[in-house]
Formats: sequence, structure tokens, C-alpha cells
Amino acid sequence: LFYNCFSEYPKLYFGDGQIGSMFGLTYPYAGGSGQVIYAYDGGEFLGSNSCTGYWGDAYAQMGFWGILLMALLFAMVLRGIQQYDRKEVFPILAGMFSIQLIMLNDNALLTTLFTNGMLLAFLLVLIYLSKSSKGADNGIQRL
Repeated sequence: LFYNCFSEYPKLYFGDGQIGSMFGLTYPYAGGSGQVIYAYDGGEFLGSNSCTGYWGDAYAQMGFWGILLMALLFAMVLRGIQQYDRKEVFPILAGMFSIQLIMLNDNALLTTLFTNGMLLAFLLVLIYLSKSSKGADNGIQRL
């Protein structure tokens, strides 16, 4: 439905969120993208909210370029998490990111990163699970 609707009607180009507000972009619809999709499928406008996750949202934002960009961003996030994957910290990583990955079924990737805590979780992993630098014998850390 997202493909059919946004192939026929104008794409969003991030006009519906904070990114669009920062760049002065306008949002072309009176309801949210999920509500527009529900109405496109024959439902009452603003009656329900259809969602399809980050793939549909990426297409609604920028078409196939949006899908490509979001897939690259998601791959970078997964590769970043993968470098900290060790046997002793796997339960921590699984606990921190499993709910975030499940939320991508219903949310946009940028929303999950910035407002649902995935970026904060990634930064915490970056800080606390990185390999500590070796220090001198007297306990002074070298950078």
C-alpha cells in the first residue's frame, strides 16, 4: 500500500517530523502517513493508522533512494553493534537491542534511533563495552 500510494501521490521528504521542521519542509497531507495509507485503501480518513515499519516509511519519505539510504544506515548500526559482540556481553547486547529491532516493525528507523533510545543504547555500548586501553604499571591510563 505504501508503494502504491506514494508512487501515485507526493512523497513526504521528511516533512512530517523534526528533520523537516529544521529544513523548513512542508508536509503535504492533513493526517499522518499511516492515516493517509488507510484512507488510500478505502478506509475513513483519520479513522485508523496503517503502518508497515521502516521499509514503508523509507519509501514514503524518499522512494527507492530512501529505502537504500535507510538500509545503509541500518547496516552501519548493525555493523557497529557487531564489533562489540563477545560471548560474555552477548546477553547485554541482546537485551539492549532486541526491543529496538522489534520496534522497527512498526516505526521508522530515524524515529527508533533518535526518540526510542537506539542511538543512546549504541552510545552506551560504545562507551562501556569498548576494549579498555592498556595502562602503565602504576595505574595511569594511556590514551
